[in-house]
Amino acid sequence: MNALSGGKEDSMKVAMSTLASLPEIDASGTMAQALSSAVRNGDLDVAARVMEYAVSLEVEQTPELCDAVCIALVATQNQRMTLPQMDSGRLQSMLEDCVKRGNSSAALVLGRALCGIDSVFAWSASLTPKRNVRGGTALLFRAADAGIMEAWLLLYRVHAYGQGSVANPQAARFFLEKAASSGDPCAQRQLGASILKSALDIEAFEAGMHWMTLAASQGDAIARNLLGTFVLPIRGERKRAFEAIDIIARLDPGVAHRLRIARDFGLTRTEAICVDIASGSRPWGFVVSKDAADERLRSRFSRAIPALESRFLDHLREAAEFFGHTGESGSVTRGERRLREHRLKYVLDLCDLDESLFFAQVPIATIATLRQGASWAHSVKKTLRTALAK
Repeated sequence: MNALSGGKEDSMKVAMSTLASLPEIDASGTMAQALSSAVRNGDLDVAARVMEYAVSLEVEQTPELCDAVCIALVATQNQRMTLPQMDSGRLQSMLEDCVKRGNSSAALVLGRALCGIDSVFAWSASLTPKRNVRGGTALLFRAADAGIMEAWLLLYRVHAYGQGSVANPQAARFFLEKAASSGDPCAQRQLGASILKSALDIEAFEAGMHWMTLAASQGDAIARNLLGTFVLPIRGERKRAFEAIDIIARLDPGVAHRLRIARDFGLTRTEAICVDIASGSRPWGFVVSKDAADERLRSRFSRAIPALESRFLDHLREAAEFFGHTGESGSVTRGERRLREHRLKYVLDLCDLDESLFFAQVPIATIATLRQGASWAHSVKKTLRTALAK
């Protein structure tokens, strides 16, 4: 009571220090219990305050208290809560105690701080007095091996953006792939974007699309925006186009399927007529083979197009099944191509519809851009820079 009424700036801290000095009171056990209770009840303001006392006061550094401090650190990080300034040397000592007893969460927090990677809740310098990148990397490895997938992405950052002996592009790519395989949408987006920007063939484009669509499916808005740049725009009104396709389906189901796929994936007229829908279907979207490319392109080769909506994949599957039953698959001959063009023109004229309602009408240069990783990257460099940002 005397300490509380002493008029100090932090009277509660003085009072806690007074009580902690009494041999009759288990200050360390009490603080550990208070920290655990605060985290369990979601009262992180109290947890932050008690953690500050536990680190700053001269109390016994028991395993129970060290574990409680580590749990409180992880909880505040998950809630993006800024912590008060604490004794970084003692905090590091507590985390090291946890690491020695196999605490993988402590390995992650301390490893990140030793590598100099700031988090949303604390500067790395507030958790450890000085950097030790090699020691921090070893701790991140330990956390990753224990199943904490976030550690793989941190290892990627250390090796991709580090300096000196820790900079290792090959190792960085390995860690990024591990993080992406673990389901981290940020890693999936970064991996997909890095593959796409340097893609030289359709296999690389397909790999990049795979990772980018996984990120987009988890709500990554940047990944979704980048995927949208691979779909050529169609000027016609969507609702009117699909109403017309429903009518055409009763006249010529084959033409209707091709028009629907063209509308979903932004195909040109040439692509829609020549494309083999069954062989071009992918779990993430569609591949237009070089045989279906516009003949005006000097070098014709395939291009990959993502499905921006799940129902587009349903349409693709339905079309593939239809053409599989009719036998209309494989490379198209000149005679077959002329026949398809005639059928398309006949149906559109019969329904008094303009082809701009269904097909992308863009310059050849625009299509060529989507078949070259470097050209595509240049056209979306601002968004791509954000997608690859550490």
